[in-house]
Amino acid sequence: MCAGPRCGSPSWKRLFFREQPWRDEISSIGTTDSVALRLTLRECIQKLSYAEREIIVLHYFQDWPIADISAVLGQPVGTVKSRLSRARRKLERILKESGWEHE
Repeated sequence: MCAGPRCGSPSWKRLFFREQPWRDEISSIGTTDSVALRLTLRECIQKLSYAEREIIVLHYFQDWPIADISAVLGQPVGTVKSRLSRARRKLERILKESGWEHE
């Protein structure tokens, strides 16, 4: 039996990520380098697993507080913090492998 916010059809995640996959904010006035950096970041985020991408996007791109992510995912705050930390480390590794230079 399934209970909690993760169970239900259709899931909030499928609706959320289908309708607002990245909230693209690449403007036509951005520099070529800026656009290239954003595209590289997006490609690197795509290399994360769905669960890792989910937590990175919710926290950093949608500005959700950890408590809200915890409530929606039905996971303890500590678990969300751990998952976010692991996803951040993995993304950093992927960015370095792609030649990303931190400024």
